[in-house]
Amino acid sequence: MHETVPGEYVHLDICVIPPREDHNYYTLVTMGMGAYTMNAPEKDEARAELLINLPPDWNLDEDAWEDEHWFWPVGILKALARYPMLHNTWLGWGHTVYGSEDSHADNTKLCGVVLLSPGVFGDPASVCTLPNGEPVNFYQVIPLYREEIKFKREHDVDRLLEKFPDELLEVIDPARPNVITDAEAIAYDDALMDEAKTHLAVIRDKQLPVEELAAYNHMAIYLRWCMEHDRMSNPFLAEHKDVVEAVKGGQFSDLRVFLRDSEDLRGRLHLTWFDREGTEFARWYSWGSKATPYNYNKDIAAHARAYFGDDRHGGEAYLFVPWDERYYQEMAEIISRRFAQWEALEENQEPRKTLCIRPEDIRPLLPDWNGPRGCFASDRVMVDGCKVGELYRLEPDRGDEGWDSGWNFLAGDEDEEYCDDSRHFSIYDLNTLCNHDPDIIPLLGMPYGTWLERGEDGQFYEAEDEAGEDEVEGLEEKAKEFVKDVLADDTSEYYGIVSYFMEFHRDDLPENMVKALFPVENPSALTLTEMADYLQLKRFGSFLDEETEEQRFIMDLTFDPEITNELLVIYFNADRQIVNISHES
Repeated sequence: MHETVPGEYVHLDICVIPPREDHNYYTLVTMGMGAYTMNAPEKDEARAELLINLPPDWNLDEDAWEDEHWFWPVGILKALARYPMLHNTWLGWGHTVYGSEDSHADNTKLCGVVLLSPGVFGDPASVCTLPNGEPVNFYQVIPLYREEIKFKREHDVDRLLEKFPDELLEVIDPARPNVITDAEAIAYDDALMDEAKTHLAVIRDKQLPVEELAAYNHMAIYLRWCMEHDRMSNPFLAEHKDVVEAVKGGQFSDLRVFLRDSEDLRGRLHLTWFDREGTEFARWYSWGSKATPYNYNKDIAAHARAYFGDDRHGGEAYLFVPWDERYYQEMAEIISRRFAQWEALEENQEPRKTLCIRPEDIRPLLPDWNGPRGCFASDRVMVDGCKVGELYRLEPDRGDEGWDSGWNFLAGDEDEEYCDDSRHFSIYDLNTLCNHDPDIIPLLGMPYGTWLERGEDGQFYEAEDEAGEDEVEGLEEKAKEFVKDVLADDTSEYYGIVSYFMEFHRDDLPENMVKALFPVENPSALTLTEMADYLQLKRFGSFLDEETEEQRFIMDLTFDPEITNELLVIYFNADRQIVNISHES
């Protein structure tokens, strides 16, 4: 789609990639947005292009562009591509844009978008490096419903994605289910790897001449391999230790009936059954994502084709492979080879550290602990040998509940710069931490959200670092003054964000709304700085930044939440210094 009428800043075309094997849909990609350097906080985030996937029957003829039913995805791409240029800002992963009262078109209730990595095409599709070394990031545009935007704003984009089945993210469907309001009907589990009912449906619908236990074959193979290679989680072992020991001892090899009849397995493979390595390997290999370089189900299908030597059974060949030890051993060899490939990845190479406690001195101090055993600790604790001075427990990411206890341990003297460097932290077994500092043992059963500090008497007390009502009022005034300072300096990195926020409310809204927001005789005469005095506090809270493991405070400012849903979001660090400003709809 060639731009015949030049737009502002850059020449912007849209490339159309037709439906193809493995991706039976159109992919539209902007070409030209990346020529503009956005006002991004990091240099490697300053250039971007956008893409969107449309169904194979989407009408892309130019004659259809007069009809918003067909044109709106193209319009979104063009508007988003120029958004950073018009407002001196930037777009990046996880950003939500739009969210107005109107939908994108009258045949859909989708009304906003979020930008994500184009994971369906694999990691290499996320970035293109220019000859001068600068990266151009590619983001997939995912249209959202209003309730989804609200959920993302109140939580974060990762929590929103946990509710999205892959098929709802891959291709635009103007009438797709709403993952918030239709969550019960969708019944999506982000940690589910595979389940027998999918394969049972194939056997029954096509009346295949195989026993129904064949639906469990490939899952039983994978589960047995994980048991034999010590990849099961502590909670799983607590429930099924006898089965695992029988498998490892060679007394039990057919796990199909166990998979089918176990009350908690219910014919499924689930990420939470595996330890840390088992979970991360499963995400890479057998989680069902098209972005994984090797997919377990594809290996199963390839083995079936090789076994029969032809395509006599088509896509159902894996259900016809005879169930015997040979089948397991051949697939176990493939799984082991894939595991070795995964282990060799650069991101899996962890630096060796000399710990303050020797392996031979570690005793089993948690014999009755049936929960996940993984935890995070700083080098000040496990390398320098400091006692635990601060500990907090975060809810693990979905799928990590089997291995991640959520506990984080610090000495308490780590500053922000220290915590910003992830090399100062490693993952350990809880038992190792308890051997170093047994004082933490009685605390391990405390709930998510716990945050404790060690007092001068050596005892642990609830951390007191929440802002009081008076302090919140002070921070609100501090934020307004900061906004005024930004508006007085057009070289500020936040000037484009703040000035656009102000100008939108003064110049772009209907006159009756503007008068309601700014009850003065002539609102259009207000300066941007004067408008800052009308900002109101909508929400204030704190959170633990999972990247820096530091406390952060977040403040939402708006004019009148009954009239506008636009937010000027102010971020404070633990020292109550403003560290970032963003505009969210």
